[in-house]
Amino acid sequence: MDHTTIQARKALMAGREPEKNLPVYLKGVAGAYYRMANFNLAMQYATFDGALSGHGLFFGEEEDLYAKQLKELLTQYVSGMVTPELSEEGLKKLLALRTEFIDRMQVLTAYTDKLYLHEYVLKRLAPGMEHTEEEIDSNDAVKELTGFLFHEGRKDYLRENLSYVISELPIRMTKARFFEWVKQTSAAFRESDAESLNRSFYMLYSAAGLLEPLGMERFAELKTALEYFDTLDYRSMTEEKYEEAKVMLETVTEHLSGFSDSYCSMMELINSMTSIFLMLPFVSPEDEKSVGCCINALKLSLREEPATEEELMEAFSALEGVPEELETELLAEEGILSEFPVKDSLIEAMMQKVLFSRIQYAKQLHTTSLFVNPEETFEKVEFDEEIEKFCKILSEKMDQGQKAMNRARMAQVLYHLPVPFTKSSDVQSYMMSTLDNCHDASEKTAAMRIIRGFAEER
Repeated sequence: MDHTTIQARKALMAGREPEKNLPVYLKGVAGAYYRMANFNLAMQYATFDGALSGHGLFFGEEEDLYAKQLKELLTQYVSGMVTPELSEEGLKKLLALRTEFIDRMQVLTAYTDKLYLHEYVLKRLAPGMEHTEEEIDSNDAVKELTGFLFHEGRKDYLRENLSYVISELPIRMTKARFFEWVKQTSAAFRESDAESLNRSFYMLYSAAGLLEPLGMERFAELKTALEYFDTLDYRSMTEEKYEEAKVMLETVTEHLSGFSDSYCSMMELINSMTSIFLMLPFVSPEDEKSVGCCINALKLSLREEPATEEELMEAFSALEGVPEELETELLAEEGILSEFPVKDSLIEAMMQKVLFSRIQYAKQLHTTSLFVNPEETFEKVEFDEEIEKFCKILSEKMDQGQKAMNRARMAQVLYHLPVPFTKSSDVQSYMMSTLDNCHDASEKTAAMRIIRGFAEER
């Protein structure tokens, strides 16, 4: 951050001459976001173009059209011919694309949730179908799990590990006991603010595979695969049908991952370009000059003739080190922007509201959450009503479902809830009970293998 911006920030923090220092400070921050977005975009587009050329992204017709739209906007930007009118037009297109992409990712998330439940079931059938069951002694298993959960040095991970173990052990509880558990442990969310409470319930619906966003039909391959799994009879699964389902799951998982990677890659570009177009009307000639190396790198990536290795090295070596410096600067400013010392009424009176709002939007985009929606609002919901509604919807779904799928839903919901145990002896009693009451050697074997694999990674 330049000296003038730093001095303006210090003056604002001290409450001195906001009418003079506010415009200076906001323009300085806008310039920093503009520079950061340009450096990010240059590197992101090079990666995207390389993946696209090497067929590393999974594109259908719609995704191909999105990529062309982004390339057109980017070509227009690097041409240096973006007028104020074209800048606003481009921004509108980018914001519309962000909305569409957020909707698409909600659909992909719903498919991921639903297909994961089937993966959960197939994993528990695997030892039996592949004739690799083990004889699991409940007492020995509980000792092993206790050693993992309460081992010295693992206290920081205890809650996460415990939730994982509970969700992977065989689910052997009545439907009534399950919903009692849900209502008891979810009470921890009761006093949360509106956003946290809404997100907690979204998480529960997601875990249970209950999300049904609009647009599921847009991904025909995924829709067909889900319909296939929803018609499987897990109670009478044959080895032949198991192998077929296993191959189908591998294929659809690859497609789902490919679509997700493609939308994430394009959303990176959209976020950086949105930040640039947000700030374009406010940047200084010095800011524009400072991103010349980024523009050169982008032009190289956009060129029809493939760049040579020497050209790429020369172009991208000019970018080294700068993003890290800008990141450090922006992190410091974002702390101030979160608790800004100037009142909204004064910002509006000084006609700085548009710029301030755009900076706050760019700040939201400058996070690790690619699909964040800065315009999203949350209404306060009544916890008791919402938990009853969730339990009712899930109960009705379970009434129509196979036992194996119901257990998968229960397991995923339990993973996302606090645990009700206060003593290690309670944990041990639960583990012993669930293992003793499971008479399926395949399911027991699978559960212990999955937990052992998790423990090794920790």
